[in-house]
Amino acid sequence: MKKLCLAIGAGAIGKSVCGYVFSSLGYEVVYSDVFEKAVNDINLRGGYDIHVAQTGKETYIHEVRGVRAVLASDDRMEQLTMQADVLCTSVGANGIRAIRETLAKRIAKRAKTASKPLHIFFFENDSACEALIKEAITTACGKIPEWLTLVPASIERMTKPLAVGDKLDVLSEQFIPVIVEKARIIGTGLEDQPDYFMAVDNLPKYYYRKLYTNNLGHAVLGYYGLKKGAKTSVEAMTYGEITELLTRVLEESGEMLCREYGFTGDEMDKHIEALMIRYKNEELADDLIRLARQPIRKIGAKERICGTIHHCQNCGVSCDAVAETLLLALKYDCEADETAKELAELIAEKGIDNILTDVCGFSKESCIFKSIKEKFLKGDK
Repeated sequence: MKKLCLAIGAGAIGKSVCGYVFSSLGYEVVYSDVFEKAVNDINLRGGYDIHVAQTGKETYIHEVRGVRAVLASDDRMEQLTMQADVLCTSVGANGIRAIRETLAKRIAKRAKTASKPLHIFFFENDSACEALIKEAITTACGKIPEWLTLVPASIERMTKPLAVGDKLDVLSEQFIPVIVEKARIIGTGLEDQPDYFMAVDNLPKYYYRKLYTNNLGHAVLGYYGLKKGAKTSVEAMTYGEITELLTRVLEESGEMLCREYGFTGDEMDKHIEALMIRYKNEELADDLIRLARQPIRKIGAKERICGTIHHCQNCGVSCDAVAETLLLALKYDCEADETAKELAELIAEKGIDNILTDVCGFSKESCIFKSIKEKFLKGDK
């Protein structure tokens, strides 16, 4: 009898990572989604296609078949939760907030039957998702059941939705193994599947590598690219001054990651080299407004830009290029993006001093505070 994987979220990550991995490993995969069209499309076709875009090569199709889907509101969801061996989420933090109480109640009901082991994988880009679910389950059950293991993951496969006529497929780069903590999957057999899972002893360092390189690089492309009039990440990469800043930013963050998190120079060089190639993948060109949106969050003290600056300062690494990126973000101006207006209004209301202290986390006495404030008021960048 096949093991059961219940995949909550039939979006780009859910299809290109969760469905790809567990169907390849022989699991029965059942998707749950709030969108009836997504559910119907999977059931009508018995699956979906992943269009794999290789940089400089022709795109090929990987067929995922033998999967099915149910609506999130379907009564069968409770029974599926009771039976699942693996449950995966790929719905984002807001989606997690929407489902956590219902999921926790189902876990509490499952706990009454002394159920078999269940692993909940978080295929999310937000590290807060695990904590949200953990809190809800603890409230519903009194504690985390012994048979339940929460498995946060770092997902590095770039992917996006792709409509092919009436079909809802995904476009993705070639698969990159999901990074998880080895201790959380010991005994499942998944730790012995290196083609699909990279089992490590310290997951947070890989999460921070992604945040302070992949996500930081996207911020550079988004804020500088829009300033230059570009519309996509690939178009932004055609500007010499943007790639020059991007290179310097990744050199600074790469050096910081080596000092703070123990990556070797060779590991970081290979990672950054691969990133620069991925940013140029024309099939996966990203909309710059999407990369730049929510600037208030992205300049947060622990986020991609200011988090990098704080860490660089802690370990004595130059952060001049990252500081230039922060200045670009503070001056982000895009009529098509409502979140850009929110930042401008916040600066007008609170003043740049308060933004740099309360949002970015800088001390008024610090050199970075004084430098950014001076350049912002002078109109630099």
